[in-house]
Amino acid sequence: MSATINEAGIALMVILLVAILPVVTLAFLVRLLHSILSKPGDWAGAIVEEVGILIRRTFTAISIVVAVGITWSYWKDAQRRAICYPSERNSERSPHGGYWARYCYFGHTIVLRLYDEGGERLIAERTYRDTSGIPVKLHWGKETLMYREERDLGEISLPPTLLDQMLARLP
Repeated sequence: MSATINEAGIALMVILLVAILPVVTLAFLVRLLHSILSKPGDWAGAIVEEVGILIRRTFTAISIVVAVGITWSYWKDAQRRAICYPSERNSERSPHGGYWARYCYFGHTIVLRLYDEGGERLIAERTYRDTSGIPVKLHWGKETLMYREERDLGEISLPPTLLDQMLARLP
């Protein structure tokens, strides 16, 4: 899996928006013309009604395209996480021995997984991009596991939050 696929997903979302919005606008103009011609005395009311319809339809179209884009991104990340085989992972144990961190590289994308003390149960997971080219260096604190994410530091609280634990169970 490469970053090209994710970029293709973003490009597809933009193309859909560029294709759908003119269709919505054209439909608005046709409906507006029809309303004005069918109600010659009440143009202001027809315009207000049609603008309301345009706003609702535009919002709906953008919401659908954004939902498809988010679903695409999650699906690609799930595929990437699924092919992170044990032989391709790097492992690191926390200094106090309570957790295991394992990570895989997929180009500039890194899958970081946090396991319990025995290394059996996944309790938190992050998929992030780091184009710096610097190998993963984990910083174990008393209450956080920090990792470099581009120019910032990402973190997983120790113990992981209930949300982290629930998200780790998703595919």
